[in-house]
Amino acid sequence: FSPPQTTCPADEARARRRVAPHFTAPKGHRCRDVRAGLGGKCDALTAALREHFGPAVEVEQPRGGMYLWVKLPEGVDCRQFVGPAMQEGIAFNPGPDWSAVPEAAANYIRLCFALPTEAEILEGLETLAWVFQLDVGTVCPTP
Repeated sequence: FSPPQTTCPADEARARRRVAPHFTAPKGHRCRDVRAGLGGKCDALTAALREHFGPAVEVEQPRGGMYLWVKLPEGVDCRQFVGPAMQEGIAFNPGPDWSAVPEAAANYIRLCFALPTEAEILEGLETLAWVFQLDVGTVCPTP
């Protein structure tokens, strides 16, 4: 997930500590380590989506990168969840904000898995599913 952007020194220091090891290792090791780290986080995110949203969402795991696109059921407009999710401390990218045809992407969300830890991803997905469940009810299975 993309955490809310802040200028908090503690957040900036935390981000620097996470990336610092990648700039001190030899170049080949850095790339391998980054790919492995992102791959593990993507796997965790995909598994959490399947656990908390079930077959109601479609996910295609990317071959690389740091974003995962999630298709919600037809007729669901993800933009209605931005405010409620933010109130719970969860940020996601609404599909229309990242599409050349915004209305065609109304039921898509884009999740960033680069910065949060796997534990934060799991906790965040559980909270996001709860937010969607409250408003839509049919997006994810009842816990």
